[in-house]
Amino acid sequence: MTFIPSIGISGDLGNCSYDTSAKTQKISFQEFNFIDANGLLVFNKSRFTLRYDVDIGYTKTTDLMKFGDLDVSGYTFGFGLGAGYSFLNTKRITLALTGIIGMHYTDFGEHKTNIFISGINCSYKRKLNMFDVRLGYDFETALRFTNHFGMSAGLRMSALVGSLSYTYDAIENAGNDASKIYDVKGFEVTPRICVCWFM
Repeated sequence: MTFIPSIGISGDLGNCSYDTSAKTQKISFQEFNFIDANGLLVFNKSRFTLRYDVDIGYTKTTDLMKFGDLDVSGYTFGFGLGAGYSFLNTKRITLALTGIIGMHYTDFGEHKTNIFISGINCSYKRKLNMFDVRLGYDFETALRFTNHFGMSAGLRMSALVGSLSYTYDAIENAGNDASKIYDVKGFEVTPRICVCWFM
């Protein structure tokens, strides 16, 4: 067996949508994963390949106008598992294609707003987060420079389905508390580059 754990950085470019009573809303988001820990386990004889992936990062969107912010940012955490086949697995290079399924949580943070209406101070807080399941495929190339050290690069493409949760907390003169959960669906593309260790 060949085990190739990797750690590096990656970025997600995604689009999803959710339906309100009025229309379908679109969200375009960008994520920078400053930790992307992943790995391949290749069975040398059959080339059957297992994969894991854990990522932690920062996310940003400018499409959540409905919630009162032109620029919403927060953090994201995800993990996934998959299986597939390594088309090439030599002493110098490994090329693998795997299916992958994972879960992803995005917290766009809590935002407090104070405004004056007719001389009256109104304040409220909004909180927004998204949880989704992602299903897709992952292509990875790992290149060995020494007996153990190397570099890897990959590309993941996934469909996503999940829920977007919005909470409105009225603090002073701002109406009533409210919460809503929307169903979301979409896709994301994730390129990455890592250093890896061959075992």
